[in-house]
Amino acid sequence: MVNELDALAGDESSRAYFRAQLADANAPAPARQRALSVLVQARDRAAAPILQARLTDASVSGPLRRLVIQALATLGDDATVPALLAAFKSFTTEERSDALPALIANPQAAMLTLEAIAAGSLDRAVLSPVAVRQLKSMQNAQVDALIARVIGAVNATKADFAKNKAKYVDLLKAKPLRRADLAAGKALFQQSCGLCHQLFGEGNLVGPSLTGSNRANLDYLLENVLDPNALIGKDYQLNVFKLKNGNTVSGLVQSETTEVFNTVMPGGVKLAVAKAEVASREVLAVSLMPEGLFDALQPQQVIELVAYLQSPDGKTPLAPRVTGVWKIDGALEGEALKVLGVTGGRTSGQSMASFKASRWSGNDHLWWTGGKPGDTLTLALPIAEKGLYQLTFVCTKAHDYGRFELRLDGKLLTDRGLDLYNPKEVVTTGELDGGRHELTAGEHKLEVKILTPNPVATPLNMFGLDYLKVEKK
Repeated sequence: MVNELDALAGDESSRAYFRAQLADANAPAPARQRALSVLVQARDRAAAPILQARLTDASVSGPLRRLVIQALATLGDDATVPALLAAFKSFTTEERSDALPALIANPQAAMLTLEAIAAGSLDRAVLSPVAVRQLKSMQNAQVDALIARVIGAVNATKADFAKNKAKYVDLLKAKPLRRADLAAGKALFQQSCGLCHQLFGEGNLVGPSLTGSNRANLDYLLENVLDPNALIGKDYQLNVFKLKNGNTVSGLVQSETTEVFNTVMPGGVKLAVAKAEVASREVLAVSLMPEGLFDALQPQQVIELVAYLQSPDGKTPLAPRVTGVWKIDGALEGEALKVLGVTGGRTSGQSMASFKASRWSGNDHLWWTGGKPGDTLTLALPIAEKGLYQLTFVCTKAHDYGRFELRLDGKLLTDRGLDLYNPKEVVTTGELDGGRHELTAGEHKLEVKILTPNPVATPLNMFGLDYLKVEKK
């Protein structure tokens, strides 16, 4: 601990101790990780050559290798980008995402990276649309010329949204989606969406998780991909920091203190940007999610990516719509759950067969109407045997649905209020993650409390529960 404090305070002998520990192939991995953490916190630029050498060190793998790559983006050294480019082909998908911030940190790094793409030694796909946006923000004539050479024109926001959407609706008809290669779609997801989103537990939580989103609804998916700037949450606006050393860092600010901005960049790389190092900060009125994601892909690639995004588990194609009653095997139907109590309004089942934008298990859902903010609905959740259970659930969204707080035996299931407002059609939420819970055998209580509604919603505070899945782990 004394060594760490001395290193952070600038003591050269202490920093040399941690550099030696990081370079020692026989040192335990936790000790090397701790040494790396201290050197990064101390902004020890003398550690950069040691980190660069670790890229080809057989004793450095797994989490430690990722941490080494991430650290190189923070220290700044002229030899870092050539070292990363030389080792790039050996990197995993995650490691390539880790390397990207260093490859586009400043105009000099950007030119080396773009020249490698022009020479064919680096795949153009490494530059996500977000990365291209950062490169354009440098306003450097040489960088712009190289972008035009290796990528082409970078278009501004498109005004013909309706026409563009119609094009993709026609392309993404159900039949080609059901024949699509989901493995290819997964690879495309990892190269693009997965830099900022998680799906089926894979990817990075820079932006919201897609697992519980309404991704099976093509309209919902296209509106978010083709027009990401239509509605931007303040937590997902792109921040661009110009540093005093000439580097540029862009990403989301997850939190800040009096001394640092805690940022996360596409690919999940987290970086504490010291306020003392910042020359300027710009918060752009655009989403971190760029426009033009589909424009960068071939039509067949769009089909494969959307098929993967819409698949229920990443392995099974989206089921074709069929006549009759569609039902989720093993799910607890909302309309069949026992109501233990309701403090306001009334509950009933409601047939959902007439709503065509989504589909509901059993063509029905539990419908709670007439409630006001503060009212609570309590449902019985039966558990056959003691164990650890994963809870997932699907609700209904519409213009007159409310915001809710869900608790299982008093434990909050949703970090924020569950907002079931949808401005246009009646749709499902898709499967939402309710977390894992140690449950005893018997009857448990699922409580739904009405919160203040979304200010743009019709304030009827309706609630619909399609089904619950309670899976033992």
